Amino acid sequence: MSWLGFFFFLTLSLWYVWNGKDNFSKKEWVLFFAKIVSVLIVTALFGRVMYNMIMVWNFMSIPEAKKITASLGGAFIAVLGSKFLVVAIFSIFSNVLGFHKQSNEKNYEKISSLSKAISPSLVLFVKCSVSAVSAMMLYGIWLGR
Repeated sequence: MSWLGFFFFLTLSLWYVWNGKDNFSKKEWVLFFAKIVSVLIVTALFGRVMYNMIMVWNFMSIPEAKKITASLGGAFIAVLGSKFLVVAIFSIFSNVLGFHKQSNEKNYEKISSLSKAISPSLVLFVKCSVSAVSAMMLYGIWLGR
């Protein structure tokens, strides 16, 4: 079960990091944080439902149910956290370039041409780094116990 959960969430995390948008609008940020809150609420509800089902049918132990609930909730938060890291890093770089465009017009062309030349390799580096960090987080959640 642990290996299956690890590979499933690793695949989900890599797909989520490498596909989709790397910059969010304000509406998308609100929806993203709503996803995080909904994962926390659903995890708490899932834990309560598991507890009630165990009390009625006694099909597994309470510590085992706690492990499953914590692993599922933590894995979903890790997946969302990996996407958050990618989007946050790109937003920071975008805001820095926007600041230079507005306040440092005489040097903006130099910075802009440099960022256009380095940008593809930086995108690859950031996504590869976040993917590796995501794999380590998920390894700790599913297999590190």
